[in-house]
Amino acid sequence: MVKDGAKTNYSPRALLYDFRGGFGALNKYEYFEQPVSDQTPLSDPYFAANTPPPKNQYQTNLDKGIINNQGLLNVDNTKYWSDYNRLIYSPRSLKTLESFQYPGHHKHFSNLKFNNYKVGLEEFSNHPDELDNFRYFLEQCDHFQGLQCTVDVDSGWGGYSNLMLTDIVDEYFNNNNKINLWVYGLIDNEPSKSVIQTISRIKSIVELGKHSSLFFPISPSYNSSLLTSSFNNSSDWHTSALSAIFINGLWNSINQINSTNMGVIEDNLLRGQDRKFVNEIKITSYKASDSMVSDVDISAYYNVYGNVDNTVPEPKTESISLYGSSKNNEHSTYFARNYIKKPLQDLELPTDGVVNTYECDSMNDIVSVDSFPDILSSQDYSLEFHVSSAFKGTLKEYKKTVQNVRPHFSQLMDLMEDKYELIEDIGKLVEDYTEGYDESDDED
Repeated sequence: MVKDGAKTNYSPRALLYDFRGGFGALNKYEYFEQPVSDQTPLSDPYFAANTPPPKNQYQTNLDKGIINNQGLLNVDNTKYWSDYNRLIYSPRSLKTLESFQYPGHHKHFSNLKFNNYKVGLEEFSNHPDELDNFRYFLEQCDHFQGLQCTVDVDSGWGGYSNLMLTDIVDEYFNNNNKINLWVYGLIDNEPSKSVIQTISRIKSIVELGKHSSLFFPISPSYNSSLLTSSFNNSSDWHTSALSAIFINGLWNSINQINSTNMGVIEDNLLRGQDRKFVNEIKITSYKASDSMVSDVDISAYYNVYGNVDNTVPEPKTESISLYGSSKNNEHSTYFARNYIKKPLQDLELPTDGVVNTYECDSMNDIVSVDSFPDILSSQDYSLEFHVSSAFKGTLKEYKKTVQNVRPHFSQLMDLMEDKYELIEDIGKLVEDYTEGYDESDDED
């Protein structure tokens, strides 16, 4: 809720970019009255030229003011983010790429896809007025903490977002190094299907890392007992819910009264260093055994040689890896470990290294909302996000991939812009995540 003088505005201060038709059944003007002085009916240009999909029953009920719509959403009627959206956005918040239609092809040239870093750069460069609405929302902020940006780095959105964030920082924050600018980079958990996609991913991650103050790579693993059998990894609704759990928990820990803020969390993570990539992120649930006392063999009471086993079993730990893996970190150095939990929630915390703990009363509330899919076997969980030297291995693979690109591959060279500068940028990141002497660094 945003209060502006005597007026209360329930539209969030957010900018959402999508393709033409990417808003599904949501016409961005339908909840706002037409200005009296304007004789032209408000409409979405895409709606005027195309037949939008019908609203599902969940959205129809929300329009009627009907609450508690549990069970109305499923993978068949939830194809767009607007199908499960519960907010009303200002028309200024909803922006479309006029040249590209959902799910990401050019409106005039179907073979031209919005699928790499370079295409995103060109699209943003062709629309220099994209920052006008950012100014509008920035001026509404009374206690500005920073910016948070969620980006699909495996497509043109990586280049588009990087250029937009660069312009925002240059124009509005005067290259202020103290601005908290967090980027959540959504990465496909499958290997890239082509060298172009791989190089595009690397370029997007490195460039977005340059212009952000923290970068959270998110690439969920779907192999977890914490996920129910109803989880469908081909449903964007299901898979995006995992990212939402982490981002929502981090937001809530920042925004609750008398809580921490973006600056404190960032300082605790960085500790004066430049390790801005958070390379291990998890949703963890600690489940006690079904019985506080294990099954007892009653016959042991009547057997002089019998022993009664009345030990209390250890709680079972289940987790979903959103990025990285603790297995990969077994021989790595943790620079900072970070946990978000509910008050009074008992966690097993490590005793070595830097450990930061944050409490959030409403962290688990998101899974009880009727728009959240039934995909978790436990609704009592905590969040972890750590920085460790294990990220060096990922960076070295990036560096090797870029080094192997030969000059005659003009499309790849054009995508990287400057191959040797990109190699140098990755090399600097490797140094940031290197602890002590490493012979393999000399070999590089």
